[in-house]
Amino acid sequence: MDKKLPDIPSTWERHHRSTIFKDRETDPLGLDVVCVPGYPLAYNKMLHYFQEKVLDKLVKNIHASGGKIVGEQVLDVGCGTGRWSSYFQKKGACVTAIDISQPRLDDNKKRYPSINFKKMYVDELSFKDNSFKIINVSWVLQHNPYNVQENAAKEMLRILNEGGFICFMEGCHENKFPVPQHSFPRTSEEWKMLFEVNGGEVVYSTKILETFLPDVYVKYRNKARVWGRSLLGMERGEERQSTEERTYDVLENKNQKREKYAVLKFLFNAGDQIMLRILSYLSYPVEFLNYYLFSYYKEGTLVLLVRKK
Repeated sequence: MDKKLPDIPSTWERHHRSTIFKDRETDPLGLDVVCVPGYPLAYNKMLHYFQEKVLDKLVKNIHASGGKIVGEQVLDVGCGTGRWSSYFQKKGACVTAIDISQPRLDDNKKRYPSINFKKMYVDELSFKDNSFKIINVSWVLQHNPYNVQENAAKEMLRILNEGGFICFMEGCHENKFPVPQHSFPRTSEEWKMLFEVNGGEVVYSTKILETFLPDVYVKYRNKARVWGRSLLGMERGEERQSTEERTYDVLENKNQKREKYAVLKFLFNAGDQIMLRILSYLSYPVEFLNYYLFSYYKEGTLVLLVRKK
């Protein structure tokens, strides 16, 4: 019987078995699964582009710290569609990857037969001590309750070789309130402390906001949506329920009854998709904004390279 994790929003269970995702010919890396479901593919490709550049930086810092990738045992935690598992394999590593979603693992085994995929929970790693030289964990811990995060950090450092590295990229929220939906964020200092108290040391740290232009747009888009719903007399509580409980019904087109203001919703959503595409393409030439303007935002992505003492 599968383990049940407490406090994991039901949305994530739905996410694992959802049928909304694009096929692999259209989206070979499965970005629609591991980035933002329902957003334009151009947006998710832009996200992946900046995320891969950050992982490249972590790999360079591993080399600068005396480590290497070729021939090393690497564990990809919460591998999703296997995009980072494949990344490390292409760099010459021997990769093992774990996830809790059996459909994702089955799909990954077909596409990456030389990678060892296993179903496993991040806080119960059934590997021996000192099994891996590098562990990659990217946008995984933030979706688990805080007690699971603590146990996961202990487990990862247990199975890591002395002098081994953890490549870490997770959501950072310096002001925890309001808490993002379906997320259990920490401040940057709390994330660092999570590893330091368990025998790790942070050798590289940075914060990124890889989606500056789209983020600014989404911020004001959401305000416009609230204003519009208020103007039309639609309940905010109803919108919140729709967002949290019916998102996948909407994306899978399972909501058959005719909704009020259906034409306005269609026009709003169509315009939203167009704007997200445009701003995603514009994000490449203004990449410098992601770094210089991050200090104005209380949330983003914390990037760490942690070495086991």
